[in-house]
Amino acid sequence: MYLRKLVVILGVPIDRVNMAETLSRLDQLVRTGRETGRNYQVTTINTDFIVKSLRDPELRYLLQNADLAIPDGMPLVWGARLLGVPLTERVAGADLISCLGEMAADKGHSLYLLGAGPGV
Repeated sequence: MYLRKLVVILGVPIDRVNMAETLSRLDQLVRTGRETGRNYQVTTINTDFIVKSLRDPELRYLLQNADLAIPDGMPLVWGARLLGVPLTERVAGADLISCLGEMAADKGHSLYLLGAGPGV
């Protein structure tokens, strides 16, 4: 079992992970999902998501119940520092995609990317 280290900002939990820890956790989720058939939700949290979750109960529920909430934004890192519980580092979703692709290729995982519309 994985014990999460979290920072909570305005009711939204964010995992205290760096890029290497994020990739390791994602690999663990993939392996466990294959063994059990369970799906996992991973979110890349930024300040916009946190602000919107204050007015959107469904978004707030999704963010609060994610299996992994990645800190995708320097304002989160700064805010956590002000709260006295610093995040390890920013793990940008855009950077994560290329690292995740490399990890998937190395470990034999497949990726499924869902776009927003035709041509996306």
